[in-house]
Amino acid sequence: MSGAPNQGPAILAPASSAEASQMLGSFEPGQNVRIKGESPAPDVGLATIVCANLHGYEHSPADQTLVAAAGERLGAIEGMLAEHGQRIPAFPLTARERNMTLGAWLASGADTAAAQRYGRFRESMIGAEFILADGTRAHSGGRVIKNVAGYDLAKLMAGSLGALAFVTAASLRLYPLPRRAARVTVEAEIPRAVALVDQAHRAGIELATCEWGGGQLEIGVEGPSAAVEAALRKIADLLDRTVGQLELSEGDQGSPALASRLAEERESFAGTIVKVGTRLSGVAGLHQAIVSRGLAERGVRLHSHLAVGIHYLGVPAGDGLDGEVDAILRSMRLAGQRIAPTAPADGTIFLGRRPGGLATMRRLLDSFDPQGRLVSPMRTSIITETEMPG
Repeated sequence: MSGAPNQGPAILAPASSAEASQMLGSFEPGQNVRIKGESPAPDVGLATIVCANLHGYEHSPADQTLVAAAGERLGAIEGMLAEHGQRIPAFPLTARERNMTLGAWLASGADTAAAQRYGRFRESMIGAEFILADGTRAHSGGRVIKNVAGYDLAKLMAGSLGALAFVTAASLRLYPLPRRAARVTVEAEIPRAVALVDQAHRAGIELATCEWGGGQLEIGVEGPSAAVEAALRKIADLLDRTVGQLELSEGDQGSPALASRLAEERESFAGTIVKVGTRLSGVAGLHQAIVSRGLAERGVRLHSHLAVGIHYLGVPAGDGLDGEVDAILRSMRLAGQRIAPTAPADGTIFLGRRPGGLATMRRLLDSFDPQGRLVSPMRTSIITETEMPG
């Protein structure tokens, strides 16, 4: 542990759930704290509690479940599970993502191209253990997949940006590694990429991953060798090619390790990253609006988990680009959320159409943290939006 709650700015790194409960419970009334996965330095005038020292896991290969402490790194979890022929539904991971703590990953609400087949990462959460702002220890869900008792509060933690509670551990559903995995790269601008994905669905091709960016479409298939081979033949037919003419990368039980140029490219986005949701048919319009208004020439880039409608906009800092992106999203009635950095100068992380149910979201925040002790861009944004709706 570094620092103490009542000695001003400090990095608080509890090594257990009990220690985290004691730390949060010892804060004076009116004293605030920020929750982070890890932090090299505390915010000015504000204590920061991190999960980096929370370690340990309980793996049940037969049940395909894992209970992992929030401080475990995604790369370490990935490597341990691979030895048992299993994985979490988050791949391909970039080098930065492999170094993220599970707590930071959950709080960010991040997703990977695996959402194409397995849904959003939060859907794999079957339980969580967390500490409320006043030090109360709580848990939701369980450690087995078939557990439906009570409210599913665990999933609320995903994407909450530390506004609700300090997560100390999460229970996750696991999946078997495939016998074979392959990724096909196709040069395709967005209209053709959308058409190819639609044709793949109509052809009965079950895509494991689907990403687009910079004029390239990457689609992944996985499973038994015969099934992968059949899928590759169908993909080749759609492209009027043979399997041997495909730009192909393969791995056996290697889907998590198969490199994705597009995932690595998103790591290079500078400035703000905005997460946007659309239907498959809507992404072409979003891309066209960015290009037609000259934002692409000014450095705004689009990366898309195409078939599941999750898109990331890389928006360079300065030059009023945030405002122009906001205007585009508003005109298209699309909702966007800043996911990096998550503390914008204007006090809100939302762009475009504001999320529905803001009053309910605010009541939820007040239920978890009635004294407003937890400082979070999510809480600031929801309060800003309910008091000054745009």
